[in-house]
Amino acid sequence: DTFGDIDTTKIKLTELFCEERSGFIWACLNPDIKYDLDEWMNGFDSELRDIDLKNWHLFKSIKINGPMWKICWDGYTDGYHHHMVHPETVGKNTIVNLIAHDTYGPHQRFAFGLKNINELSDIEEKDWEPENHLRLIHSVFPNSSISAIQNQHCLVSIIFPTPDLQGTITTQYILCLKEPKTQEEIKEAENFAELSRAAIIDEDYPINFKIQETIHSKANTEFLFGKNEPIQQHYHNWIEKLCNK
Repeated sequence: DTFGDIDTTKIKLTELFCEERSGFIWACLNPDIKYDLDEWMNGFDSELRDIDLKNWHLFKSIKINGPMWKICWDGYTDGYHHHMVHPETVGKNTIVNLIAHDTYGPHQRFAFGLKNINELSDIEEKDWEPENHLRLIHSVFPNSSISAIQNQHCLVSIIFPTPDLQGTITTQYILCLKEPKTQEEIKEAENFAELSRAAIIDEDYPINFKIQETIHSKANTEFLFGKNEPIQQHYHNWIEKLCNK
């Protein structure tokens, strides 16, 4: 009461569009934009609901400094580098030239075959457990990736550009299907977290920073995505589509 007579409607926090759905909080950082989440998700939210992340346990999260957004994000939509960049981590069991790809407006779901996928030929289809033979990734446009749902662990990466657009900040979330309580469960979660950290910090981003350095040399004026790179093509076609609106 002693602060003085003020109009609280004029000093409130900036209100942003915000809605909770499919285990995520969706927000738009521009206060002047309010959008229809049903239209934006284009049915992709039902795919995210199937993962049921709202009931998973958040084990830990870290923030990672990364390269500029385009170089950074292309790595999250590419599988062909796995056997070269990640031979002893996430690429150890991945078949890099076998991809299933579905799109939902700007969003994408894709899966890489694992090297044990031939085992399915000896198993009745009704008994298949796809998560044991596929690496499934949900790519939420424009900056979120849900991947490595295996052994009851999941990696969620959300990427934002730095204000000068020359770098990115990645928040890496490690989720467990159930809260790890035993020493063995905690160790398994820690091992998954370390694998996810190493793949990005020790393997992906160092190469990406080198790519960024060479781009500034202007030795190349354009870059071409091949027919075997539909995920990157779809992403950048949507970037161009929205920028030209």
